[in-house]
Amino acid sequence: MQLRTPNLTLCKLYFTLCILVFTFMSQHQKENIISLISLLSVSTIYFGYIYTGYMNRSFSSGEELKYWAGAILAIIPIRIVLQIILIIIFKIMEAIVNQGKVSPDIKDERDKLIELRGDNISGNFFVFCFVLSLVGVYYFSFNLSMMFIFIFIAGYISELLGIISKIYFYNKGF
Repeated sequence: MQLRTPNLTLCKLYFTLCILVFTFMSQHQKENIISLISLLSVSTIYFGYIYTGYMNRSFSSGEELKYWAGAILAIIPIRIVLQIILIIIFKIMEAIVNQGKVSPDIKDERDKLIELRGDNISGNFFVFCFVLSLVGVYYFSFNLSMMFIFIFIAGYISELLGIISKIYFYNKGF
């Protein structure tokens, strides 16, 4: 019985923290926090799973490229579905916190500029890392699996940078 009490207290503390955070944030900041939670949780678990699977197998050159292509293609629908599920969960939590009041989701010019800046930072970082991986393959003779791992991690970091920059710009008031 005593083992369940700290877990229940921790859940209450987490729920209280969510209520406080969701009370004082704008709708767009909440959406970016949801994206950040989704990215960190799903991608971290998926990277560990994919990398462990890669280390436990031996590949021929054609199979290795198929493995990495499949790994990159599989994360896209997984992230989309889990992003939708998290949005639904957080909308339900927000409705509970706000006692059923729906906050308007209006995007003005400032919101569009913040989205554009965040996407621009994310895209530029990914393109830079992609070119860097090609340079590594061409000049330093990295194998293609290293290039795929680098692109995989670059996509993760670029999305993380885009979300964090959007949160930063919303907090700064741009």
